[in-house]
Amino acid sequence: MKKAKLLIKSIHCNSCKMMIEEEVADKGAKASVDVGKRTADIEFDEKKMKLDDLRGALKELGYESEVIG
Repeated sequence: MKKAKLLIKSIHCNSCKMMIEEEVADKGAKASVDVGKRTADIEFDEKKMKLDDLRGALKELGYESEVIG
């Protein structure tokens, strides 16, 4: 499993957190979102998906993201 940290630029509430975590889970990965820091720790199988695919799914929900770690 590969890990990455994303800065989620437009997150602002717990509903956002839940939407992001559910979308990532639907794609077969795990996310732990910190609303206060506007970050998401993502864990995914890079043999099955790319981080850019997850970021694209978040963008479709309206959340711009940037890889920070």
